[in-house]
Amino acid sequence: MSNFHINLLRKMRGKKKKFQNVMRLNIGDAQSLGQSPITFLRQVLTLVACPNLMTDKRFPDDVKLRAKNILDKCPGGSAGSYSDACGMEVIRRQIAKYIEKRDNVSSHWRNCMMGQG
Repeated sequence: MSNFHINLLRKMRGKKKKFQNVMRLNIGDAQSLGQSPITFLRQVLTLVACPNLMTDKRFPDDVKLRAKNILDKCPGGSAGSYSDACGMEVIRRQIAKYIEKRDNVSSHWRNCMMGQG
């Protein structure tokens, strides 16, 4: 839990409130609320950032395949190269497919845009 949240809870302690419970919701750091890290995503990001680890047996084959697919679509085969302002095409295509499957609606990758948050 962040210092901000700790201080806020201390200030509220012992004071009359219009509510009974405090729900700790943290958009930026789910682990601070007890969510386990999403291993698959972290492993894919690791291999995309450091492709020389592709032969490391600690990484499952599905992780290696996903990372290779991303790197194959990167200019120069490197995630360190510049991408479109809207995000990497390969990821935007995956997002569109996910939206179609999840929501059962048509989705086009050109309409999917990624940002830093």
